[in-house]
Parts: sequence; structure tokens; C-alpha cells
Amino acid sequence: MNKRLCVDLRCNDPAEGSMASPKEVWSLYLLGFVILVTIGCNNYVEEGKQRRSKKSKELLRSSYGASVVEVRHPMEGVKVPSVYENLLDVSAKPEPAADANEAGVNATGAADEAAEAMPIFWHIEHSGGSSIVRVLGSCFSLVQASSYSSAQLPDQLSVARIGDQKYATADLTTPQGMQQAKAQGLLSSQRHLTDFIVTHRPYHLAQNLLDRSHNGRLFVLLRHPVHIVVSLFHHLKHLPPSHPQHDQTLQAMHIHDWITQQHATLPDNIILRTLLGYSDDRYARALTITDLNTAKVILKQKALVGLLEQKGPAMKRFQKYFGWNTDPSIYKNQARADQCLERSLHWGWLHKTDEHNELDVFNEDTSIYQLIKEKNMFDCELYEYAKYLFWLQGEELHLD
Repeated sequence: MNKRLCVDLRCNDPAEGSMASPKEVWSLYLLGFVILVTIGCNNYVEEGKQRRSKKSKELLRSSYGASVVEVRHPMEGVKVPSVYENLLDVSAKPEPAADANEAGVNATGAADEAAEAMPIFWHIEHSGGSSIVRVLGSCFSLVQASSYSSAQLPDQLSVARIGDQKYATADLTTPQGMQQAKAQGLLSSQRHLTDFIVTHRPYHLAQNLLDRSHNGRLFVLLRHPVHIVVSLFHHLKHLPPSHPQHDQTLQAMHIHDWITQQHATLPDNIILRTLLGYSDDRYARALTITDLNTAKVILKQKALVGLLEQKGPAMKRFQKYFGWNTDPSIYKNQARADQCLERSLHWGWLHKTDEHNELDVFNEDTSIYQLIKEKNMFDCELYEYAKYLFWLQGEELHLD
């Protein structure tokens, strides 16, 4: 007679009525124990994930008061494009130099790349970058290399003062200008001439100005893409006739018509295209998820991220990260230095009222908002990821 192990340890056939052997009983107990342990471990791991996710969202909400959204991280295996290899990782924070002997010179006499790396501000138009640059010049008395214009650039680099700003005599708006500035020693002489670089085109600047001996550190102030679009519309609409971008058709056009008619000047994911070097394409290429993932990886690894909606904390982070302090030769006391920052970042903020007539556009429930978002869906997702990075960098780099 063959014995069969049943749920009640008896065979299903009452006529047979045979009992399971002790060995079979213990096997059943062991199997039940393993099943219970497995279920318990899976529940513990899942609850841990939920707790960590909840904690991260609570930190984001409590720190910045922003609505919490699910962040889609880039896929594993996505790498930073080789053109950005001479930008140092944001995690490699610059070490403050105590004196000339520690100012980036190692035992062999070569410049230490982490100390010598040039701060590079990626100025995204209509995102508050002009005010950040103004703060660095007027409050910190820093010398910028950006778009110095002259009938003829000098053969040797020098510093020119325009108002309360100081400029290195270099034009970095074109590849030719970048290469000329590099040949003139812009990066080699940075300690005595240039404190930071301003560029609208980080891809082209990394391609034409940086190399293994001359590294950079990228920092950026980002703004919601929908707000950028609205700000750009106001800018284009009020350009004087003499301006090369003046478009007469915009003069009587309402922003709703500009967007619904898909005007030629309507932006199409300009942040992502600029970061990946696509902004100069004669015909706009179709963007892919791979492009979006690549842009996310670049921001995460190579950029110190600031947000316009948190411009005060962002400026403090830039200041702390790069070790910038207000110029004591200009401001004899800390109160006046603080006043300079307060004026530049808040009540004296440039263009802070350029959208006051378009508040309805910023309502996410409106069709016009959704149209802008759909047109710039990659930029919108990249911005949400940047908001996550802003929180993450504050935690990991101890900048708050």
C-alpha cells in the first residue's frame, strides 16, 4: 500500500486510514516554516522601500514646499557623453586653498585639477541667469568671461570694467572665440584674470575650451519650462524693430494664439537640446528617451543644480560650494554685503514682473498649459528630475 501525505496527515481514502511517517510530518513543518519566513522577508523589504520612499517625499515636501511627483531615474548603463569628460563630477567638491602653497600645486608642480577647475555657469535664457551673474559681479566682485564685445579683441587677455561688472576680454559666444581665448591662456591664467565663465552653450564650450589639463565645474539655475516659454513670448513681443529677432507678426498676437498656432519661435525642449549639442541643428531632430536619460545623467554627475523657485538657497549653495565670499574691499561690514544679496536676489530681481498678465497660463488645469507641456515634455521631465537633484545634492554635499 502506498502512503500519501494529506492536509490532515491522513490519506483522503478513509478505507486506507494510514498515517504519514514522522519524516514526512517534519518535512511538512519545515516547508511551512520556509514559506512563512519567505513571505515575512518579502513584506519587510517592501515596507522598507515604502518607508524610504515616504521619507524622501516628506523631505522634499517639508524642505521646499513643492508638490511631490514620482521621479523617473535614468536607466542603468547610460553614460555621460565624452565631450563632457573634462567637467569634474559635482561630487568632487573643491577644497579651499589656505595659501599659495596649497592653491592647487602638487609635489610635481602640476596644477591639481580639482583646485584649478574653472567654474562654468550654464546660463539658460529666461531662467534668472542674468541676475545670478549680476550677483556674482556686483556682490562678490568676481571677473567673468562671457561675451565681451569690442570692435577688435585685444591680442592679450585683460580685464575690462563695465558698470559694476568686470569682464575678461574674451568672446565665448562662438567656437572661434572659445578657441582664441584658450590660445590666449584664459584657463591657464584664471587665478589672476577670470573667476568664472558664463555660457549659453555648455556642449560647445566643453568641446572647444576644455581639455585634460584645463577642467571645469558646471553649475546652473533651472526654471520650469512652461515659465520659460511664457517669458520668451514677452521678450520677443517687445523687441524693438532694430533687433535682429524682431518679428512684426508677434506685435498683435496673444500668447494663446502663439502657442496654438505653433509659431516658429515657440521653443521645443531647448534645455535638453542645448545640453546635448542639438540646438544648432538645421532641422530639429526627433528626441528619444535615450536623449532624456543621457541629459539626466549629465545633470546628476556633472552639474551643481539650482532652481529659480529656490533662488535664495541656490545662491547660498553656489557660494558655499565654490567658496565665494562678498568682497571686503567693497562692503566694509556684513550687513551691507547681505543687503547687496537681498537687493539682487529679491526686491531688485530683474524681470520679476514680465509675466504678471499671464497667470492663467500657469494653471496646470488649462489647455494652454498642457499644450506647452506637451510641446516641451522632455524638458518638463528633466526639470522634475532636477528638482530631485536639488534636494539630493543638498543632502549628499552638505550644502544647506
